[in-house]
Amino acid sequence: MRRTVAILTFLTMLLYIYFSGSVKISCAGEGGQVVTLRPVADAYVDPSSPDLNHGREPNLLIRHLNLSYGVVIAQIAYLRFDLTKIPSKALIKSATLTVHVSWIASPTKLHVHLSPDSSWDEYTLTWRNAPTYVESPLYSVALDKPMKFYALDVSEAVKQSLPNGKLTLVLSSEETPGVSDYIQIGSREAPIEDHRPTLQINYWIEATSTVTSITTASTTTPTAPGAVETKTETRTITLIEAPSTIQFTPALHAQPAYIFIAGFILGLGAMYALSLWFKKRGAQGDSRQDLNLSLLAFAVPAAVRLIPEAISYPYPIGYDTLMYAYALVDFKGWLILRGLVPPLLILLLQPFSRLLGPFLTLKAGAVAMYGLMGSATYTFARRALKWNAWEGFLASLILSLQFVSLRVSWDLHRNMLGMVLLIYALSWVPEASSRRGFTMILLLSTMVLLAHEASTGILFFTILLVAGLHCIKRRFREAGRLMAAASPVVTLALIASLVSLKVLNLSSIAWLQLPIRDYSRGYEAALKEAGYTFLLIYPLLIPLIPIGMFRNGILASWTLASLGMGFSWIIYPQLALANWSRLLFLLVYPFAFYAAKGAHRLVNLIELEWFRLRMNRWISLLKPLLLLTLITPHAALAWGFMTYSTENPYPYFNNPYLWKPHGGAIPSSMLSNTAPLSDTPHIIQALTILNSEMDNSSALLVHEAFLGYAHLYLDRDRNIIPYGKGKPVEAAKAAYKKGYRQIYLIWWSPGLGWHPPEPDLTHFAPRLRSGRIIIYLYTP
Repeated sequence: MRRTVAILTFLTMLLYIYFSGSVKISCAGEGGQVVTLRPVADAYVDPSSPDLNHGREPNLLIRHLNLSYGVVIAQIAYLRFDLTKIPSKALIKSATLTVHVSWIASPTKLHVHLSPDSSWDEYTLTWRNAPTYVESPLYSVALDKPMKFYALDVSEAVKQSLPNGKLTLVLSSEETPGVSDYIQIGSREAPIEDHRPTLQINYWIEATSTVTSITTASTTTPTAPGAVETKTETRTITLIEAPSTIQFTPALHAQPAYIFIAGFILGLGAMYALSLWFKKRGAQGDSRQDLNLSLLAFAVPAAVRLIPEAISYPYPIGYDTLMYAYALVDFKGWLILRGLVPPLLILLLQPFSRLLGPFLTLKAGAVAMYGLMGSATYTFARRALKWNAWEGFLASLILSLQFVSLRVSWDLHRNMLGMVLLIYALSWVPEASSRRGFTMILLLSTMVLLAHEASTGILFFTILLVAGLHCIKRRFREAGRLMAAASPVVTLALIASLVSLKVLNLSSIAWLQLPIRDYSRGYEAALKEAGYTFLLIYPLLIPLIPIGMFRNGILASWTLASLGMGFSWIIYPQLALANWSRLLFLLVYPFAFYAAKGAHRLVNLIELEWFRLRMNRWISLLKPLLLLTLITPHAALAWGFMTYSTENPYPYFNNPYLWKPHGGAIPSSMLSNTAPLSDTPHIIQALTILNSEMDNSSALLVHEAFLGYAHLYLDRDRNIIPYGKGKPVEAAKAAYKKGYRQIYLIWWSPGLGWHPPEPDLTHFAPRLRSGRIIIYLYTP
């Protein structure tokens, strides 16, 4: 009963978070200058007393009363602001007028208008001499209750009035039925300072010394036989220099860092409290040790993975992470871009994203999944390998300190979730004949199928090999029951094979399309690269694996399945799985168990009689020292990978065979995404400015490195044209033929591009610069 209540409570919380509203992706105030102004003059005018001035009153009274005998009383308020503090060439991003409504008799609407005349005086303004204003409102806001602040968007009014240095806004209301129905707003003379009107303006500073590029496009048109008319189009492009000092408080990073760290500490505290509760329930001896080490098997990997996330806060790390953030914001849009892929990760994280924001959710999710990886490793060691608690924890520790497993966790989040579920599923394989084991394998294999394609393939081949071992030993019943338990994965594998052989046409489902490549042409180069890569990513595990080899059918099948998928192209290069480097990363999981056994055997050498006879007094000290010696190199590489920057990487990762600035290899540092972290705020700043400049006739060309940023920081109606890793000039020509006249490109300053090859920028002129990031404008 208690378990049911707890589950229902948890589900209710998730549903509440999911439906409570979404996080708005906006960057108001990011990187620009923000100024808050008070009105220098304000007053309201009343046609019932046309010669009376109301410039010294603490409240502005507004109403629109249409009396039954044809008399109209329209009290309106005038507010004037001094805009001289803002540079005349500033680019206005947003402007918001905030007023405090202290009284309304019934719900109504408040309108704001622009007046072109700012020559009026606060203490002489009356109904008779009040300046005219534009009748169509700039913005309207519904007033539902008094004693509340209301915001009105007056960006267009500020843009129009900025050259004059003065802005006059007029406030009016919709028609009201009763004499007492008026709106009372605090004026600049209001006794409570917070109740006085404010105008907050967010703007960007244009360069004082502008760089102008003149582009001429000529077209020739036949006018008569033998004669042509030439038309020349000249454009002037002004370069905007974004502010060099950036202070970000974007809505994408919804919560401050201390909440992230505090949440992790509270999680550890909850786990410790859980262990104390179990102890009080009577856990003794081995069971108590098992409980403590199982908690550590989660806590230690989670603490390790927290390090780069805390250092990089509030920005995301991981090449694919930005696209995952986009998926959390716009799941349908992400599916359109990616096709129908296993969606389990997004479905699990989306409720939390609505509360925490996508970036913080992905940071916390990466830490939690890494902790679950350690817990799954411990579970597999205890259940499937029958190891003791310390051996299980050692396997979890070694795996968590591998930079290869950290690299998978860096941005392959779906793959990470799939591998965690796979390890848990394999933990139950020895108990497949029991009802509980059968149910767990069925449930977990289904979740693996919904998590990631590669994990599904590895699980399928592992189950197939284990079932084959059962058949060799004439245990046909166990083999059949195991295949039945993994039936979701087996069924999917058969369907994928039929799709690849074109027997079935299911091209819309991405995860049924096996990514096949032909390596026959560059076979020798690929073989050489694969060999170097394998040696460089497993330098510390390779010596330990032979020492730790032992017989276990499940682990051996898992290892063979991973090796087969990673190196299948060597045997038959014409029909090989693509992304072999990513498949090589997945070998770290079975390798970690052999390495842990090898380390355990080396440490236990001290138990030999030769050591006991000579160093019996020091054995208790030598064993942890030897284990520390074995673990330290793993920790050193992991530390360098997690904490060194891309500009100054750890020496081991400053290697052309490892590092490539794309998602398919080992990055030089975890402190990066599709760009160095030092460029991340400038990318956000540049796109935020560009968003206010683009319209329906413009488009942005994006390399795959900027695709996630563009979808997150541009409005959804903006035209984004991805060109992958191709040539932006060709994409610009195609966009121009489609009718786009303002075609932008986001890239680094010439020669500083982080992604080779450097594009040809001959036909692009700089429009906006922020740090090393430039928005270029196509000049056909």
